[in-house]
Amino acid sequence: MKLNEQRMRGIRAAQKNQANETLIAIKNPNSCYKDILKVAIKENGLDAVVKHVLDDGPEMAYQMLRTIPNLGEYRDALIKKTGDSREFILSTLRFIPDLGDNKAYLQGKLGRSLETSGSISGFKFLDQAWYNCAFTMMWVNNGKQYPKTVEESNSKWVWSKTLIGGSNGISMNCTDFQLTDKDDPSKITTPLVSGNEVWIYMWVEAGNDIESAFKFVYDPNTLNVASFTATGSTQSTKLSLSGPVSPPA
Repeated sequence: MKLNEQRMRGIRAAQKNQANETLIAIKNPNSCYKDILKVAIKENGLDAVVKHVLDDGPEMAYQMLRTIPNLGEYRDALIKKTGDSREFILSTLRFIPDLGDNKAYLQGKLGRSLETSGSISGFKFLDQAWYNCAFTMMWVNNGKQYPKTVEESNSKWVWSKTLIGGSNGISMNCTDFQLTDKDDPSKITTPLVSGNEVWIYMWVEAGNDIESAFKFVYDPNTLNVASFTATGSTQSTKLSLSGPVSPPA
């Protein structure tokens, strides 16, 4: 869901319940999910906010799990609500700790599709957000995560060019993200082979970075690519798989 759509839904709910402080927080363009939810809980109580979030959908349930601690008995219901969306099942499994028995529940909702989102040889990136961003790829080879295994500092990883909101998108091959030896550029220091699991990390200027929950299998022999679109604002960054895996145009 787009950020503006979420704000409008929240505004209508706050107006209906005469929650004036919550309304102010939602209308503030600098308010993030955590800010809005904290104000809403203080003004309306945890019971009422959780009820609204569960009615609203899996995205808000995930955001509440991610930003609000000490949810008590409501935590299970919120986790199960994320099961209504494949995207937020993946995000919950990767980024929400201590899922307990709910982990098996979410994995069951995904079935075999939990393993990957398809085989690809590259990516397309598009920035339709109110911020500048850049992309890099992470992957696992022989049990080691790259490029972190070779280089801890992300400033030394291979990144896409910085995209400006509304600008034309770019395409990159998975192999473009491999690092080379600084003394011998012909030597690859981050091995990437067919069958490796790959995923995307987005850097956001003056905002929160995103590590995508969608995973793919690298296949150098396929023309398939994964298309990602950045949306939202610096207070609420979003990265979505914007289309099916498909050959480049």
